[in-house]
Amino acid sequence: MKTNAMRLLEKEGVDYSVIEYTYGENSNAIDVAKQINRDPNQVFKTIITSANDNQIRIFCLPSHLEIKMKLVRSLLNLESVYLVDTNKLLSLTGYLKGGVSPLATKHSYPFYLDEEASLWKSIIVNGGKRGFLIELNVEQLLRVGNGKLVNLTQ
Repeated sequence: MKTNAMRLLEKEGVDYSVIEYTYGENSNAIDVAKQINRDPNQVFKTIITSANDNQIRIFCLPSHLEIKMKLVRSLLNLESVYLVDTNKLLSLTGYLKGGVSPLATKHSYPFYLDEEASLWKSIIVNGGKRGFLIELNVEQLLRVGNGKLVNLTQ
């Protein structure tokens, strides 16, 4: 089975691996990291936000860390930043909660990857469908996603 994120990577000539897991409605990225026997530092969760400028943004950070909204506000020079309601994820990104990939979203949004990703040759992100992850090279993820490496957690 191919997702839009996988199709994009193939179109761009990016090598990736698919990792399947059992999706649970109450699972989080840390649970998934344990399930696939990977370091939680290497498994990145995807966070979708909006802000006072009404711009949607995508953030990826290690599964065990929490995004620091104050840091994000300062980084982007915004008054307020907040999580997008999970009921709006499908219409905004084309993905359901638990299956949101930072790649191949419905619209092109600014993408920010936590700098801890640079500690790894490859990281694991959501593959675009519940139960599917993608492992890929960090530089390729940034290139294909037109992303920026930033500090989101400290």
